[in-house]
Amino acid sequence: MRTLSDTLSAAQQAMSMDALIKIVLTLSGQTTRTYDRDRILDINHTEEPFSQTCKLILDNSDGTLTALDLKGYKGVISYGITTGAGDEYSAAAPLWVISQQFNSSPGVLDCTLELAGIPNLMAEDKASAKYLPESTDVKTVKTLLGEILGATLACFNHCTAYEIVWDSEDSLIDTFRPKDSFRIYVSGSRLAAVRKLLDLTKCVMRAEDDGRIHVFQPTISGEAYDYEYSLSSGHTFFSKAYRKRLVIPNYIAVSSQPDDDPQYSGTAQDDSYTLLPKRDYKQMRLESDAQAASVAEAILSKHQLWAETGAADVPINVGAEVFDYVKVTDQREDDNRIGNLGHLTRHYNAYKAEWRMSFSFGSWMNVRKTLANLGLSSADELEEYFTRLMVKDLYVENILAENMSFIWIDPDNTVDLSQIGDTLDNLADGEVYARVKTLHLDAGQIKLDENVYYSSGYNPSEKRRVFRAEPTTPYDLGDLWLDGSVTKRCTTARASGAYVAGDWTQVSIDEIGDGVTYQRAKSASLTADGLIILDEVYIDSESGTYDLVARADISAHHIKLSSVEQSAGYRTASDTEKGTWNGKEIGVHRGTTAPADTDKLWVDTSVTPNVWKRYTGAAWVKCTPTELDEIADGTTYSRVLTTDISAGHILLSSVTQSATYRSVSDTEKGTWGSAGTDATQALADAATAQSTADGKIVSFYQDTEPTAGESSTGDFWIDTNDKNKV
Repeated sequence: MRTLSDTLSAAQQAMSMDALIKIVLTLSGQTTRTYDRDRILDINHTEEPFSQTCKLILDNSDGTLTALDLKGYKGVISYGITTGAGDEYSAAAPLWVISQQFNSSPGVLDCTLELAGIPNLMAEDKASAKYLPESTDVKTVKTLLGEILGATLACFNHCTAYEIVWDSEDSLIDTFRPKDSFRIYVSGSRLAAVRKLLDLTKCVMRAEDDGRIHVFQPTISGEAYDYEYSLSSGHTFFSKAYRKRLVIPNYIAVSSQPDDDPQYSGTAQDDSYTLLPKRDYKQMRLESDAQAASVAEAILSKHQLWAETGAADVPINVGAEVFDYVKVTDQREDDNRIGNLGHLTRHYNAYKAEWRMSFSFGSWMNVRKTLANLGLSSADELEEYFTRLMVKDLYVENILAENMSFIWIDPDNTVDLSQIGDTLDNLADGEVYARVKTLHLDAGQIKLDENVYYSSGYNPSEKRRVFRAEPTTPYDLGDLWLDGSVTKRCTTARASGAYVAGDWTQVSIDEIGDGVTYQRAKSASLTADGLIILDEVYIDSESGTYDLVARADISAHHIKLSSVEQSAGYRTASDTEKGTWNGKEIGVHRGTTAPADTDKLWVDTSVTPNVWKRYTGAAWVKCTPTELDEIADGTTYSRVLTTDISAGHILLSSVTQSATYRSVSDTEKGTWGSAGTDATQALADAATAQSTADGKIVSFYQDTEPTAGESSTGDFWIDTNDKNKV
């Protein structure tokens, strides 16, 4: 049952309600149209396990619908009630408009729509090819259902694909493999294939409001009901009726196919078997006795599910669905009825103010009547009736069939006349084949003896004989004698007497003309064993592809290099040249480990940057140095010990003194610094005094050389950029 809000669930159980109904029609690329109580006059909406239909009448008194073509639209019908929370609805499974009819009568203009659901549309999907799995097929029931409903099985890939929701599963649906027990024939119904698979399990299918197909194992026992109806409280009912009936068949026996080895079997039995035993038998590919028993239980469970009969008429339950597990309690009769909904019809009529729903347990009441009319007792026999028609006497003018099997034709298409109670003596000759009398046959072979009948114009005495042993008279010119592997021809006829060897001449190839495909070869061109001698082979020098090679140029069937003619692109090499080439590096190996072939160079990628290495015969060594320790001092540059370097700079403590430069201590450096300051001041004072004395001497105290325009002979420049040198 669909989930309802608390307010909606309470409202539909009230004694009075403001009922709501609407339909939303949609089609890709078209305007969405919604009709409610203002236009809906009547709805008769029926749902069954494998059928969902609706007949809906819309008011067209204003002519609004006249110009609309609604065929093909998807229609979602929703039932609801005005509650304290507002207008609340519960949508049913989607349907599709398959028929539209406009009705006109005095004072009445309306439009009738007929809609069908997913199961009905699937019933119209026909197989485009046959599906005949092998006895080794590994597909489970679940896999096959997925391929059929998902439209991926080849025979149904032209159909609409439906999404599947696996709400719950039994132990068989994903383990049992039907193999060749399950078949689909050309034009077979897609829905029938699905039903047949589901009948092998305890699961059922239901198209729901989300537009998807839900597969689940329904609740069939216990006290956890999907919904309850009662006269005293809760959801009331107007009337009810039911009858108790036996489960028929009430014993299911499942066994392996006759040709299976090993054989497995299993059974399932209903309690009613002791009252009136009725059995049914199934054969299929099985993998164990336990599996056989489980399949038998699954088949029996479907019979038990549909055996519950009875009906009730109630105010509409907006969330009810088929397979709901419900309980109806009747205080008047002090009893109750429990079962699964197999049929429900919602009816709304605007004129009569009807808002009611009728339902029944199971769905076999009408089906059983149909079966009875056909002389059948079960749904399985109904399927057998149409898929494997059984008749006693058949009178037809023409038969069109893809496959025809007869018990008197074996798998090799050989006629077994014993099966039809007749012999070839009573069969007429055909246009292509005719009978042969037994006296002309010897172990199935035709005998050429005095009993052979010769047709007009044929005289065996004028035909040449063929002897397979030494000829006996009479024999005539042209007769042949197959003497072992030699063929001889009679060259002297003899009517009587003993055989004479000189009467026969061996037939040689010299006497046989060349043919279109094959020609003779002269004996001189062949060895005693029949091999062709190349010396005798003709060479076509103008258009030939191949030529002969002189024996002197061949050694042990190989062409000698000493005889090869040099060309611009290729030439031969001497042993000396070959030795030189062999000494060359013949390849490069790149990797983190050394190559097995020590003739190759090795680019060692285990270090960065990569290092080239070669093999010395004892070890792999670097081709070029990669560290200063591996490089000798040069004429211009030499290496510096790492102990003389700190952070990339040469340590003064390691510097060797020279005549021009020397290192000083921090104390000496401080003394030189103060002396320079005193000298600078003395020079400045002297310059000032001299300038005052004669105005001719100028001292420049700066870091750049004075220009010629500003200095003269005798002037001083104290270079502040070079330790205040004068």
